[in-house]
Amino acid sequence: MWVELQTIATMAAFGAAFWYARIARRQTTAIVAQQALAQTEHIQRNKPVVYIDRVEHSHDPTNYHYVLHNVGGGFAINVYMYDESLSAPVAVGSLASGEQRILPADLNRQLCDAHAGARYLVLAEGPFSRTAQWTPTLNLRTPTEAADRGQVIHAAPMEKTAESPRFQYQSAADFLRPNETRLRAALVAL
Repeated sequence: MWVELQTIATMAAFGAAFWYARIARRQTTAIVAQQALAQTEHIQRNKPVVYIDRVEHSHDPTNYHYVLHNVGGGFAINVYMYDESLSAPVAVGSLASGEQRILPADLNRQLCDAHAGARYLVLAEGPFSRTAQWTPTLNLRTPTEAADRGQVIHAAPMEKTAESPRFQYQSAADFLRPNETRLRAALVAL
């Protein structure tokens, strides 16, 4: 009888250990998932997102200029503008979160004089230790004669771009190489 009680107690102990191990595994899996979600949220929260916007002076629709506006939560170390060909980028500097800055005179004049449908890719570089480093945005200048009077329609690429590696520097050219076809198609579709 004593042996039977010991066997039952041992089996119950093994059953309890198995049950606790199963609970611990589920908790570990949940913690890992929460950490991954927190990391993704951190990256999204600290990304710079830079668009081209039109700013009018007073109520005169003929007196305006174009600005770069960082609407993201993180600062942009470098911002590059590309035309539809995605060649010969123009470096336009850095932008803090929430900051906007008038485009350099030649780019501003190019946008002011641009024909309807001029498309631009803005590529903002975030610190690679805090974000996925590069954030592309698509920008389309509308016709001056239309109701929106030369405003800029902007969007993020609908198709996911290849992610930049975190904690590893990647140049703009290295980012564009695997993404160029998708970004060019997205610009045309805008």
